[in-house]
Amino acid sequence: MANIKPCPECGETPIVGYACGDYFIMPLSKPLFMCVCSSFNEMHASEEREIEEWNKYVERWRAKNV
Repeated sequence: MANIKPCPECGETPIVGYACGDYFIMPLSKPLFMCVCSSFNEMHASEEREIEEWNKYVERWRAKNV
């Protein structure tokens, strides 16, 4: 399984949740839409794909915001 990158804004490493056949990114301590990790809303059928897309999102965010 791929390593999940930490949130580029708060530095916390989110967890991957699962419900109703989809995997999704869950922040550890941030309310919805208050941080990058609580704003990512893509869901995928495999955990590996969800982590892959999150990691790509992190890199795109860093390229635009750092």
